[in-house]
Amino acid sequence: VEQGPTAAFQSLVRQSAALQAVVKTPVGRGALAAVVSFAALGGYPLYVEFFGPQALHGAVQLTDRFSVDLLEAVVPSRRVWLRNEATNEVAARFTGNLSENGAYLGITLIVALLLVLLVHRRVATVRALSVLLLVTFVLSLGSHLHVNGTVTDFALPFGAFQRLALLESITPTRLALFTSLFAGALLAIGLDRLHARMDGGGALSRTLPAGLALIALAPLAPQLAWDYHDTKVPAYYRSAAVKQIPEGSVALMVPFPNRADSRPELWQATTGMRFKSPGGYVLTPGSDGRPTFGGVPSAVSGALRRIVLGRPLPRYTPTFLGQLRGDLRRWQIHTVIVTEHDHMDQTLALLTLLLQRPPIREQGAFAWYDVDPAAL
Repeated sequence: VEQGPTAAFQSLVRQSAALQAVVKTPVGRGALAAVVSFAALGGYPLYVEFFGPQALHGAVQLTDRFSVDLLEAVVPSRRVWLRNEATNEVAARFTGNLSENGAYLGITLIVALLLVLLVHRRVATVRALSVLLLVTFVLSLGSHLHVNGTVTDFALPFGAFQRLALLESITPTRLALFTSLFAGALLAIGLDRLHARMDGGGALSRTLPAGLALIALAPLAPQLAWDYHDTKVPAYYRSAAVKQIPEGSVALMVPFPNRADSRPELWQATTGMRFKSPGGYVLTPGSDGRPTFGGVPSAVSGALRRIVLGRPLPRYTPTFLGQLRGDLRRWQIHTVIVTEHDHMDQTLALLTLLLQRPPIREQGAFAWYDVDPAAL
């Protein structure tokens, strides 16, 4: 009876001694520092993420949409220099969007990588990087194979992640970043070994690897003429007039910031985040608890969105107006700022009715200051 606890204690001592021995090694010390740093920096954010009042449940992204097409590795998009109208048409059919298209390697780089693997297949690092490159590329293809913009029924290994907690929201196409990382490492090893083999060969030992690198990477040269547009921050948010908004208070910005129009978030940042504002291009739980990029639904955001889209509003019944005023009270709105947008006259008429007074016009904006939420 007495030997059981004694044996357990001795086992614990041995395990503790083994753990101490591991911690004394360079790898052990590094791992311990990483764990402590991660716990200190990520502990609270992760707690809020999983147990906070707006914890998300379910997949954030549609993995079958944001997956790499099988042709993406060899078909350039309009973001690169070496392309033509035919490749533009093919790339336009890929699912997802252009900003997520990061799987392109180019034929010359793929050929170079195959040569590195063939010549240096006995090098453990080359084999390991090749396996990692292949694994990340296959996983980036998503749960079903995409070919020329068509989602097929051919199931792929990534589908297993969709059934695992915490991993269900991985966006497959972003794993292609690691494919590029491993491709770069393989190319670097191949060129370095070529340079070492030619050591003593004079200028050729330097120019040949450099020339081969240029040939391999030429298809990745970016398009220099980037598309852009002027954000045009309204004059009001760049003027002294914005100081009339009490610092740290809540202001209703119209257009209402949302996924379809996130410009107001930039305008708010231009003021040095002087005020808070409801809405935004944010990830929040919807009414069913599943993730949505539309923000928490409200009567005010819905009404303002309908106005911008030119859709009719419900009749201005006491119930409807009460819902709108309820949002303003709940948000503790103290200021309302309206800048240029479609059907603005209808917005001004609605807000004038809700706030029971006309706005002040300054710096191209219409403003209601000193709003008392409790009096609405």
